[in-house]
Amino acid sequence: MSSNQSFKSQHEEAYASLMRGLKELDLQGPCVPSDLVLIGDHAFPLAMNSRGQVLIAASLYGSGRIVVLGHEGYLTAFPALVENAVTWLRGDGSDNLSVGVQRNVSAVANNLQKPSFQVEVVGAFSDRLEVGVYVTDAYSLGSDPTELVAFLKAGGGVLIAGQAWSWAANHPKENTLHQFDGNKVSGVAGIYFTERYGEAENLPVYPQIPSSWKSLTTGKDFKDDLEFLLQGVSEFDLPSDCVFSEVLVHGPLAFPIGTTEDGRPFLAGAYYGRGRVIVVTHEAYLAVESMAPFWRNAIHWLDEGRRGVVGVMVDPALKVLSKSGLKCEKTNFRKDLSVFVCTAYITEHLEEIQNFVAEGGGLLIGGHAWWWAQTHAGQNPLTDFSGIKKCTTRLQEKFGWDAFKKVFAAYHHMSNFPDDNGTKMNLYAETFSQTVGMNLTGFFKAWGWPIKTATERKLSQLPYWNDHPMIQYR
Repeated sequence: MSSNQSFKSQHEEAYASLMRGLKELDLQGPCVPSDLVLIGDHAFPLAMNSRGQVLIAASLYGSGRIVVLGHEGYLTAFPALVENAVTWLRGDGSDNLSVGVQRNVSAVANNLQKPSFQVEVVGAFSDRLEVGVYVTDAYSLGSDPTELVAFLKAGGGVLIAGQAWSWAANHPKENTLHQFDGNKVSGVAGIYFTERYGEAENLPVYPQIPSSWKSLTTGKDFKDDLEFLLQGVSEFDLPSDCVFSEVLVHGPLAFPIGTTEDGRPFLAGAYYGRGRVIVVTHEAYLAVESMAPFWRNAIHWLDEGRRGVVGVMVDPALKVLSKSGLKCEKTNFRKDLSVFVCTAYITEHLEEIQNFVAEGGGLLIGGHAWWWAQTHAGQNPLTDFSGIKKCTTRLQEKFGWDAFKKVFAAYHHMSNFPDDNGTKMNLYAETFSQTVGMNLTGFFKAWGWPIKTATERKLSQLPYWNDHPMIQYR
């Protein structure tokens, strides 16, 4: 079973538990909900109106679960839904019956007076409460809900309800996705309260998770983001010797930043959880001097005013990114960074980096997938490309990015490009070896590449790379 199928199966089971015994949700009445935006693999809708607006949703984060209601009034309007939600949020097999209810929604406690729940009304969340589930509105989280996010990640359940349209009206210059208190918790799990009104209807409860093509909308107006990122930038002067990949800009919170004349995006940004991401589809662009004004803007956009440390894995980019005015350090990934800069070929700390962004960090990542796609016939770069191969990093460490530029330039002048995977890999090994003047067949063979005897003969006159990092695995 693929990961997508696994998620879908988990979501359907969760949906059945959450909507058990419910025939309809009559949302018509005094409550004007927020339209919720969902991103990622783990978030799924529970209630969707005829316009495709999501008004109630659920998600997973770390080991925990969260249910989000688009208006705090729903906490008392739908007691059966709340009871189902608290039961599901507690987790399978959990014997922790304690439920913490924030005092501003204390009426919920009256609906949970059953032997299966031990309810305590509290002023604020604390990890000292030792509850299994915490119920709150979206306005009573405080300025730093770090403890509540940690509780969720560690396996706790959170039921949160509210709307953001009134907050947005009173804070017109603020970023609702990141500054509205409710989103500081729900956002890590891929559910966001938005400033858009949700249209309230009498909604039937379907046997399966509701879906609609109308829900495929942009989750934010990115005008302010683009104005910030492109300040002082009139064009992108890209080096001609770099072959970039086209980036698929997908999802309601992703947007293109730079495109070619024929409209193919090579640079894009996105909101993810409480953090931000910028993707450029060739790592060499990170070190291009003419792009320094953009990279300065990008680093500050990712840093979001924290003025924290920018960790840079890509040596050639360090000089250019240091012009941002922020402290840039050559380092591998660390949790105390504000922004992390790496290539798409990174193979370590992947889950940690994902959580780092979800919880508010910035990520700038560069790389291309076209070579990986050519050498991995039958595999899908959208799902299987994990950052190409670690061998690319080893080659960069030994020979630098200039070698890659020369290899890519050589490909521009080739014709009759091979069709089969093995021949493509041999061509790359041969081209790279000739470019750097060293026989790299042993290195590529150590990575499992099917290097042919004919390729070894062609390169036999070149000196061998005898101290490559994979020598121990021969």
